[in-house]
Amino acid sequence: MAPSPPTPTGGVQIEFFGPARLAVGQKTAVLPYDVAGSLAAVVGALAARYPALVGTAIAAGGRGLVEGCIFNLNGRDFVPHLDTQLQPGDTVLLITAAGGG
Repeated sequence: MAPSPPTPTGGVQIEFFGPARLAVGQKTAVLPYDVAGSLAAVVGALAARYPALVGTAIAAGGRGLVEGCIFNLNGRDFVPHLDTQLQPGDTVLLITAAGGG
């Protein structure tokens, strides 16, 4: 997966994939850095902005991801820890694991 280009606004860009994209009806969103300084803050901000994500990608109460969802940071690292701190310009991919066979 190629790294995503930096977000020009200094905010944190969120890229939605799979059911999360269907739930929000768009490919990307930008959150201001002051409300998205960590992945935990991103979860809370997304739950507030996109209630349809709760139960689809975000756990009830907006405190974590549902099983089968994970964040990827800047197209390089999968990050399971919500205490991960972000930087202005980071891109966070919200990915749903899909099985097949």
